[in-house]
Amino acid sequence: MKLLNIAISHFILLLVIILSSIIMSFKPKNDIVVVYSQLLLVVTFFWTFSEQLKLHGFKHLLTFFLGIFFLFLLSLPFFDLIQAIDIQKQYLFVKIKISNEIFYKVYTFSTYFIALMFTGAIFGYVDENELKKRKVELAYDNKLNLAGMVIFLLALPGLLTKYFIQLKVVFQYGYFAVYDGTLDKIKYPIICYGSGMLLVIGYCVFIASKPRKKIFLIITTIFLITQAINVLKGQRAVLMFPLVFSVWYYFKFYAKSISKKNIVFLVLIVAVLSQSIHYFRSNNHIILKKETFVQKYVASFFTGQGVSFFILPYMIHYDLHNDRYPYLLAPLDITSHGKIQNISRLTENNYLADQLMYRMLPQSYNQGGGVGTSLLGVFYDLPAVIAIILCFLLGFLIVKFDAYVKYSRILLLSSFYIVFAVSSSPRYELFQLFYDLMIVWIVFFMVGVLQLIANKTSNKLNKV
Repeated sequence: MKLLNIAISHFILLLVIILSSIIMSFKPKNDIVVVYSQLLLVVTFFWTFSEQLKLHGFKHLLTFFLGIFFLFLLSLPFFDLIQAIDIQKQYLFVKIKISNEIFYKVYTFSTYFIALMFTGAIFGYVDENELKKRKVELAYDNKLNLAGMVIFLLALPGLLTKYFIQLKVVFQYGYFAVYDGTLDKIKYPIICYGSGMLLVIGYCVFIASKPRKKIFLIITTIFLITQAINVLKGQRAVLMFPLVFSVWYYFKFYAKSISKKNIVFLVLIVAVLSQSIHYFRSNNHIILKKETFVQKYVASFFTGQGVSFFILPYMIHYDLHNDRYPYLLAPLDITSHGKIQNISRLTENNYLADQLMYRMLPQSYNQGGGVGTSLLGVFYDLPAVIAIILCFLLGFLIVKFDAYVKYSRILLLSSFYIVFAVSSSPRYELFQLFYDLMIVWIVFFMVGVLQLIANKTSNKLNKV
């Protein structure tokens, strides 16, 4: 009954959105029309978020996705609407003026994205009580647990050595050394090669075993510490999204409930940690004006992360046309993986971040600068019918994954990459880790084959 009521209310909202966009398409795009579309976007988001909480609660991957979607793509429109900031002064590049027409298009497209994605989530709804009656939840697998920890610990020395060498270079040449090819010129000791990939493979195999709570916390803490060291290079995502995964996994498998107080605490921890990394990266140790702790580490976190909102307006402003394959599929083209930012990389790949940055500031692009990407941007690039279908599928598949991950070893093995990709997608590439996941599957299959051979050999010896 709860699902039915939410579905009816949602389809009424969807009808309002459709009628509003039809009516507004005939209106001149003055400030009133733009504010109305902005208000409709904010109302749609918060209604969707509240209904998602009624259906699945705080521990669900779709809840995580919506929260991060708001942070990266909707926080600026929201704070502008309540007049906490002026969105006209929050541009990534203040000299580029965005018209009312573009703001209207962005707000309307964002509203449709949220509404259609939640439509898919409603159709994908799974009653977990009914599922428990039909499925047997995965049990702890000791052999997988041991294999995962062995791989993980073998990779640790090489990875720490690699990070130490990289940090020395970054401290010497600055943050752009990560993107301008400086790090690619480093010659590492042999134990460093492949150590990062091996560590993550080990961690994935480990979590696929559905480990005991205490062991999970120990290995995950070590894993996050390695990412905390890596993040000193300035890339906050390498820590933030593994942290999001570990929180999701913990509450999915170990904690029966999560209080609102703990949620607020976790958000504040992430905000303070993220801003601390930002100030460290930018060498912003001197405070030019007096700011309270909340202003510097919390308020600035939300307004600062929200700059990803401008990716789609800039795409429209520069009339960025895709003349090759869709931006969404760019990570699947391995020809330019790991290459430095230059014209050669630009002509080989079709990353939205590359194409947009070069169109805006060619010189900055060649020096390693970037504006990032946006889930809204890569969906806007698609033909309308395909975008509608994929919005629907995104919500549908997120809900299905979260429901069935407790019952499928392959989903559990893949969960680190899936949660990472989904939660980071508002600002990063949705398929950025596709080939890494393929490697994990291959290793998992090899571990399974070795285990099968070992079992057969053991049986033969017992018979003898």
